[in-house]
Amino acid sequence: MALPAAGSDDDALIDEITGSIDGASDRKRVRSLLTAWWRYAAVRVAAGAQVDTAKFLSERSSLGLLEFPVEVAGAVLELEYALANAPASPLMSVAAAPPVPEPEPVFEPEPEPVF
Repeated sequence: MALPAAGSDDDALIDEITGSIDGASDRKRVRSLLTAWWRYAAVRVAAGAQVDTAKFLSERSSLGLLEFPVEVAGAVLELEYALANAPASPLMSVAAAPPVPEPEPVFEPEPEPVF
């Protein structure tokens, strides 16, 4: 699992989040939270463990590292997930490959019986 690359798609994602969630208007903090989230998720997946948003927010908050109040940070992560996984999301940077057509079935006639 790779971290999201910075660029125009990332900027569009940050713009959407900062414009949609009250209390999450600081672009730098949103970017910091998402970067920390993706690092956490990558480490957990690499270790074969479950990725748990509530646990991430709780741990980060208890360490005094959470960029926003827990409710706002949770909303940021939920919206980021929804935007990144929307079927027709303009934020998706990789186009889906066109479907590969299945080959036509070939029917071979049965040989005629020999008497």
